Amino acid sequence: MNGNRGQEGVPRSGGVARENPSCEHESLAECSVAERPESPKADFSEESNEKVIFLLSRSSGLAPYSHEFVFGGSDPQLLSGFVAAMSSFMGEVTGLQETRWKTVFGSSSTLVVEGGEWIVGVLMVMRETSEMRSKLRSVVREFEESFAFLRNADGVEDAIFSQFDMFVMRVFVEDRLSEASVVLKGSDWRDIHVRYPSPSIGFKVTKFLYYLKSGESIKEAAHSQGLSIQEVKSLVSEAVWRNLVYMKYIPADDDILALSEKSSSVLLSPGNPMKISSPTLKMLASLNSRYSVSSLLKRVGSRYADRVLLEVGTLINQGYVQRIPLERRFVLLHECVLSRLMAVLARVVGPARTRRFCQIACNRGLEQHPMLGRIRFRRNLTARCVIDDTMTPADLDNMYEAVGYLIDRIQHHPLMASRVNKDIVLLAEDQCRRTWISHLMDTAL
Repeated sequence: MNGNRGQEGVPRSGGVARENPSCEHESLAECSVAERPESPKADFSEESNEKVIFLLSRSSGLAPYSHEFVFGGSDPQLLSGFVAAMSSFMGEVTGLQETRWKTVFGSSSTLVVEGGEWIVGVLMVMRETSEMRSKLRSVVREFEESFAFLRNADGVEDAIFSQFDMFVMRVFVEDRLSEASVVLKGSDWRDIHVRYPSPSIGFKVTKFLYYLKSGESIKEAAHSQGLSIQEVKSLVSEAVWRNLVYMKYIPADDDILALSEKSSSVLLSPGNPMKISSPTLKMLASLNSRYSVSSLLKRVGSRYADRVLLEVGTLINQGYVQRIPLERRFVLLHECVLSRLMAVLARVVGPARTRRFCQIACNRGLEQHPMLGRIRFRRNLTARCVIDDTMTPADLDNMYEAVGYLIDRIQHHPLMASRVNKDIVLLAEDQCRRTWISHLMDTAL
């Protein structure tokens, strides 16, 4: 089977995909889902930024695990040979074993490579995002922990990866689903023969898809079929994983979004070549990896909310916009704890001495934690980490450790009494977790 199979609903056009091919408006935001005609033939495979994922064994050069997000993607074994050759070449040139890199493959694809101790993860995408690299990284780690006994094996049966396959599905699909996410169902889904983990799951998915209308959101499908939101997310995930349907990943209200690397030069370029609506342009220009979707929508006006979310969902699918990765969310949580502890210390020694203490601590720890140089102390005595879109998940881990170092220095300040000290730290962590709990939830965890 190939990726260009017939679908109901929405054909893509150049730039930002339109929901309604007969809509005469100039931008996607001016065409609603309700206006969409039922089209028997449309290719939704291009709605997926992710094309194929595979894990490559450093020792054997084979790919023990792979999954195609769209039909007709590149052959994982062929790609594994290319990646192995590239890794070997870079090793000879640099004298080092590169653990993370990327390379353009073909006219419109990028291979994102994330290496572990003995497994190399490769994800083919249209556009690289730090969110997808973070997910690939978690998959590599999980595989190495779960299948350490295969490190020197020449070959294995696919059946042993069934539970791991479900983990990868949760990471790349279920974790990204919100109540507003839209399901794009093809007219030929009945013709696709797939294997399910069990007959009961196959029956449930088939029944669900039979009654599902293309273009329904997760919430709408749950209401129309009398199911819970979580039940629908599970069924949709199974269907997406088997290429029966595709998704438009509409962000949730509490999601924090960011532009992917170099996408601002495309989305915010003069003349608006992608024909993005003005309310959505306003929202995109406001993305700073800190504000939730709901807070940004207040700036553009509630009457535009649904249409802006639909347009942003298309840009997420295309890899121009992303949810911030889990590593960045943990940095923001740690940043919150640091700011609260600075406020406590300021009540003890005063704001000026607190700022001076933190600056000295940063200078002393800079060699061990260079990311301390990216921490700024604002006038209101809160900490702010400088994070840009080029930082990898590993960079964000280093930033997290740097903030942790500063928290530890404040915790052991001579004037912070040890008995009160522990309670204050625990209170700050609890308060910040309450603030950030919805952003730290990860389906795969």
